[in-house]
Amino acid sequence: MKKIYTFIFSLILISILSSCDKNDGIIKDESLSTSVENITPYSAKITVNHTFESPNLLKKGIALSILSSSEKQPSSENFIVADNSDTNFIIDLDNLSAGNTYFIIPFAIYPSDTIFGNEIKFTTEDYLLFNPSVQYGLVTDIDQNKYKTVQIGDQVWMAENLRVTRFRNGEPIMISEKQKNLLSPALYWYNNSENNKEVYGAYYNWFAVTDERNIAPEGWRVATKSDWEKLFRFTGNKADPLQEVSTAHWKFGDERFFNVNSNSTGFTAVSSGVAMQPIYQGKNGNWTSFWASDKTAPYKISLFLYPNETTIQEAWDNFTNGYSIRCIKE
Repeated sequence: MKKIYTFIFSLILISILSSCDKNDGIIKDESLSTSVENITPYSAKITVNHTFESPNLLKKGIALSILSSSEKQPSSENFIVADNSDTNFIIDLDNLSAGNTYFIIPFAIYPSDTIFGNEIKFTTEDYLLFNPSVQYGLVTDIDQNKYKTVQIGDQVWMAENLRVTRFRNGEPIMISEKQKNLLSPALYWYNNSENNKEVYGAYYNWFAVTDERNIAPEGWRVATKSDWEKLFRFTGNKADPLQEVSTAHWKFGDERFFNVNSNSTGFTAVSSGVAMQPIYQGKNGNWTSFWASDKTAPYKISLFLYPNETTIQEAWDNFTNGYSIRCIKE
């Protein structure tokens, strides 16, 4: 009798598979549907409903990718297998990156074929993770952007990267869509999208930093080399008290070392990388650089995150490269 039932289920399965759509070699089946909820910068809850199951079912789950199925077909390398046998199952994703778009396709594996449901996509949120135990102030620039500020020792710093698009007198700073060797004030957006400015701010070249029209809000200035050095003396020449504690904006290769950071000062530095040729706004993930506004020559300050350590480096640089700016209260 068991063999008869198995045979009947197999016939039903064959009938279903034969009625499925086949697109670019992918067998699609409407009996698999997916929904996503509880989206945070780092996680999401995926619910899959499989309305038909055969005793021949081997595995089921989802294929997770940052590429759509039209760009790359789902394969076992990005399969996440469900660990239960329920018709409806839930998969909690908890190692996502903030501000990224993900594509999900549910799957069911049978001895003869693998079937897929319809693809859905979602985008994780992105925001700065400030230190909740630090008391922050507020400053506003000419564009009406609001920045958190923080007192570190006897200095008061912006706790966010500058993102203003005009000088203090109201004249605009040129926004470049592609990093070039520009010999006039210019800014660039992280990954070429203004949508990223709330987290990463803008990259500015040296000419924007030192322009007499002043890029900083009233009562503030772009931090100088001596300002940075004083800050580093306060932290004992360690970068981790300045770096945001987040899986979203600090990583090293495929591993994440956000637990190395403490952000005890509330400075909340994120890994913004650099705008320069031939590298342009890449999501490097383990370093960030800031201009120091000494007018004699372009000078940058870099914070690096490596496995089990964080370091600070100072160096002269190219006038045309784009780096982040932090302002300090005068």
